[in-house]
Amino acid sequence: PDLPPPPPADGAAATAPPAGAAPSVEQLLQEAPTWTVDDVAISIHQVEVLFVVCSLLVGKRKADAQDGLARAGLVPALTTLFNSLDWHQQPSPKNSVHSHGCECSTESIIKVQFLRLLHNFCDRDGDNLSIKRLLMSPGERKLLEAYANAPPETVTFVLRDKVMELVPVGGACSTVGAVLQAETGLLAGVVDLLMSNPADTSYRVCLTSCIEAYLRGSTPADQVFVARRGALAFLLHHLIDPSIGVQCTNFLQTSFDLLGEMTKYNREVFRMMNEEFERDPTLFPKLASTIRSNLIDSNVFLRSVIYSLEKFGAEDTDRETFEDLGAGESSHAGYNPTKYDFASCRLFYFLNQHRISLLRDLMSIVRVDEVNQENVCCLNTALVFFIFADTRNGLKATLDAACSTESAFYMNGTVEISVLDNFRQLLEFWRDYYIHRGVEALSLEMSSGIPFGVWKQVVDKLTLLQGDPL
Repeated sequence: PDLPPPPPADGAAATAPPAGAAPSVEQLLQEAPTWTVDDVAISIHQVEVLFVVCSLLVGKRKADAQDGLARAGLVPALTTLFNSLDWHQQPSPKNSVHSHGCECSTESIIKVQFLRLLHNFCDRDGDNLSIKRLLMSPGERKLLEAYANAPPETVTFVLRDKVMELVPVGGACSTVGAVLQAETGLLAGVVDLLMSNPADTSYRVCLTSCIEAYLRGSTPADQVFVARRGALAFLLHHLIDPSIGVQCTNFLQTSFDLLGEMTKYNREVFRMMNEEFERDPTLFPKLASTIRSNLIDSNVFLRSVIYSLEKFGAEDTDRETFEDLGAGESSHAGYNPTKYDFASCRLFYFLNQHRISLLRDLMSIVRVDEVNQENVCCLNTALVFFIFADTRNGLKATLDAACSTESAFYMNGTVEISVLDNFRQLLEFWRDYYIHRGVEALSLEMSSGIPFGVWKQVVDKLTLLQGDPL
């Protein structure tokens, strides 16, 4: 993410929980007669406890809080709570803001605080994979380890009767031997709940954000695990539903963000996506239309596609170089036995066909006085186009094409605005913002895999090309 993401709420950041109708001590003792007095006291204040823990996980020492809570057994407790809640009972009113004065039941408030807490527990850049894996059952963790240790494209995950299995691909020789099965952990439960909840549920955005936070900085095995569980097909088909944006606020953006994390740099998930497009010929045209008409929501996914296709091409070129030199696969740590099939990749052709028009739209979709946490990512996606153009010595040509005579201006209401002037102001904003915010600069570098110095160098070059001295 380009700016620190907000807690996954339905339109509002986490606030102090509203007063709800808490169960009486007598009711709790009847339901759990073996509980201690301390158990009962904590249960009465369950909403408040979740709120406090959630708040600890977004503070300056959130990494320490994540580590400490993980060691204290937070995930098993969350799993027990998740399984005890009736997630198909919808809050009332739907799509309301869950803050002081909302009319939701106590159980609905607990669900919202639970999902915020789970998101914050997973939300960390890159160095907490062992903590995130606690959201999987021991058997699922073994599956992921076996997948990671197997030669590329020899094993994959299969979902049978809601249980994930690791099986050989075709007749490939597999290091896993027999088929491995695993019981379901908390992450799988959240994925299943996302796919089974009604389209208009107010929990959908929160569920999507939790899975996206888990996958951010995860491994290819985690990505394939979530995709094979059904999340990939679910997102692709629901993103083209014209009623989704009306039924569930922010679902488009969070869904595209999740799709981007699920597919980033992952050849197998990209192949799964291409196969889904082949099965339903109407799917990709509708998805492409959704991407173009909702660029603020979809641009992070678009950026992930650009990163991935560029990486696949570079890896395939390296592979050919090693093979030409007579080097075997054991001498190349990044060796992959199969080239990526660009010829059947619909997104590859979509980007090639619409690269300049997409870039121009990204350069002009937001004005400098409108930049906020939701749309600053559009500027970074535009810069990604320029970064890869610069690697091919095509920076000036790309800028000239995006600001050509026939598209040099656009209308913002009744005002005609120069694309180039608007972009120049955005570049000035970008430099002032990131140069003085080391955390955000590091987050941008980690999410993209591109050193921050490269980002700054391209911004400087673009500024010089537009005639502004630094």
